[in-house]
Amino acid sequence: MESKMSGNQDIMYLLRVLEEELNNGKKAMFGGKVVDANKCLAIINDIRFNLPQALSHANAVVRERDNIIRDAKERADSILNDAEDKANTLIDNHEIVAKANEEAEYIVANAKSYADMITNEALDSIDDMLRRSEDNFAEILDVVRNSRDDVMCMRKKETQAPYGQAGKSDNMDMYSERDGRQRQESYFANKEY
Repeated sequence: MESKMSGNQDIMYLLRVLEEELNNGKKAMFGGKVVDANKCLAIINDIRFNLPQALSHANAVVRERDNIIRDAKERADSILNDAEDKANTLIDNHEIVAKANEEAEYIVANAKSYADMITNEALDSIDDMLRRSEDNFAEILDVVRNSRDDVMCMRKKETQAPYGQAGKSDNMDMYSERDGRQRQESYFANKEY
């Protein structure tokens, strides 16, 4: 069941498929559900396969941040070097030196201000990318935790249901399935794919 998508979308799709498989399992005679273990394991293996892609995306964001900061520093250094070069060429006589010093200070102040502005914009952009990545990972983690909780509840119900109380367990399963579907529908209705 190798996937053709990549990144967070692929993992979210696989988690939905796994959740559907768990929710659509056939009811067992004494409570709980019977699911296709091979299919569930294949989905989990696909999730493991795609996690490195999501992590690679996060690493790419960090590398991009480093490149933006490096570029901003290089531009600032270039501006500062240009300012110093202009200041050095203006040193011809005393009157020119005074004017050159004023102009050099002005250029250096502007260069520092511009470098600060570029650095702040780069850091804001990086922070925004990292925040979005963090939000995506948090959502993925919530879905995984909810799926694990559903599996554990199904396992508990299956092992704890006393003989002859399958009807009571079926009603509880009906409510938990409905709640799970509602959680899943509300979660995925708010997502952009």
